[in-house]
Amino acid sequence: MEAQPDDGGSVTRYQKAITPSMSDAYLRLGYDRVAGFAVPVADVTWATTPADLHAVHALGFEASPFSVDDAYVDVLRFTPGPQVRTADAVGGTDATAREARGGTFIDRPPFTGTGFAPVEGHRVPVTWIVHSRVPAGSELVRVHADGTEQVLARYVDVARCWEPVDAAVHHTTFPGVSRFVGALAEWKATHLNAEVYGDHVVLVSEHEPHAAFEFTQAASGRWFCEVPRADVDKLYELFITGRWRGVEVRLVDLGVDEGGDKRATISSVGHDADAAEAAGMVKVDAGVYEMVVDPDELTDLTPYELAPAAWG
Repeated sequence: MEAQPDDGGSVTRYQKAITPSMSDAYLRLGYDRVAGFAVPVADVTWATTPADLHAVHALGFEASPFSVDDAYVDVLRFTPGPQVRTADAVGGTDATAREARGGTFIDRPPFTGTGFAPVEGHRVPVTWIVHSRVPAGSELVRVHADGTEQVLARYVDVARCWEPVDAAVHHTTFPGVSRFVGALAEWKATHLNAEVYGDHVVLVSEHEPHAAFEFTQAASGRWFCEVPRADVDKLYELFITGRWRGVEVRLVDLGVDEGGDKRATISSVGHDADAAEAAGMVKVDAGVYEMVVDPDELTDLTPYELAPAAWG
């Protein structure tokens, strides 16, 4: 497992470049995940144009949807909660370089594996964000070629999802939420998705609970209520790993397709671009490989219940 923030220390605010398709998924579908390479916001205040962001976020990877001549680049700025796991982006572009550096990553140039962004004149550490629910309070920001910034939307929490600031936001008609990414709460003998705010917890349901529970429906379509932390029996994240065609993966979604067949969405956790590409996984971002498969194709499934100390 990757490292996670120290529950007793300060937490770094990060910035991640967001592909156009992912930005569209946030705004048009209410998608609520983030994964991949990110940098500390405090170290990139000088990066105020799309060309700057192209350099500092190493957006020139093969088949990249970005260009140094883009009119704008969207970035997600967020402060990880205690459940967001991270790793230093150390390794190389092949197995030999990875072994020599003592890291865990094999990825494509301009990734260097040094743990720092390949940008001249600045020392910017690069951190890997494990596939996570978008942290509450995150902002989707559009950086224009003239250096101006436009906050498009803010992610409130798992109940209310994205709220518009300067862009239209549309949520899917089915307010589905994954049980395999983000906090879960055991409450009144049931398990619900949750957002943890210190001494209180927001509980979320895809369907309307009994009126006695006094849930409210958000614009996202999800139902929610807020309860004291003391009323929740357990807080945890369900983290299920397995293998698909020999590649170490994590189960991040489970549902049915239009034909009624079960489908599993998996994300590579091995940090090995060679293995992921050889298996036929789809590259959705730098270093991020995912796939929708038949659940029966998954082997060695192992569930973990992860609970940061902050959740007690």
